[in-house]
Amino acid sequence: MLHAIVLANEPRPRKRPAVGADPAQHHVAAVKLLTQGLEAGPGLSLLPRVVANLYAARTVPCRPIVPEHLWEMGDVQLPGRRQRASLWIARRLTDRAVWTSFAEAIRKRPAPGLRIVLSLTPTDRLEKDIHLGHSIVALRDVALATDPLVVDPAILAARISGSVTRDDQQISIAAEGAVVTVLGNKYRFTGVKQRAIIRHLHEAYTSGTPECITSQVLEAAECGASVNTLAKAFAGREDWRDFIAEEGGRCWMFC
Repeated sequence: MLHAIVLANEPRPRKRPAVGADPAQHHVAAVKLLTQGLEAGPGLSLLPRVVANLYAARTVPCRPIVPEHLWEMGDVQLPGRRQRASLWIARRLTDRAVWTSFAEAIRKRPAPGLRIVLSLTPTDRLEKDIHLGHSIVALRDVALATDPLVVDPAILAARISGSVTRDDQQISIAAEGAVVTVLGNKYRFTGVKQRAIIRHLHEAYTSGTPECITSQVLEAAECGASVNTLAKAFAGREDWRDFIAEEGGRCWMFC
């Protein structure tokens, strides 16, 4: 379930120092709590403050994906970007077990476009295997100058635009969907309906709105009534899952 964390009692941070006798020490303690703390409660209560400037509403959506280490925070609209981006917050990604859980979460929930992963861990110590479609950014690199615990939307937008490549350059199709090239790897499909599905999903992918309704995709490909999932449409092979996701009546291409 996606929870909403209310910001009614949280001041909207706007480039002002933290209140207290020693703001710098307050920030250090808070960052340590987020990055090293073992209890979910105190860390979770600080998450709305970290991303408050990214939301126009007074509530922040928050759903745990990996307990105490990874949270889904809904979608955000960054300055200068037409498409909204999915936002996750992660902590302790340098821990191998946590990284493995993070990679498994990505496999189960591929990004339908750009997904920003705001890391409470410095990214220079992360695993080298960074998943395409995901931009992992350290909080300390995109925080307000006056408050290292709060994201500056303008800095985050600039960081994303400078580090993300266009995904539509990573997937191409030829021969009306008979050949799909994903990051240099080729996949061949002979079935007429399979090729129609691939053309439909690729068109949505390159348009910047990759998510499709599975039933509509299957209907457009003229699949029979008994074929109500992509798994049935691609029966006999599993490699299509390398670049096509299907979940909850939706489907999309990814890389």
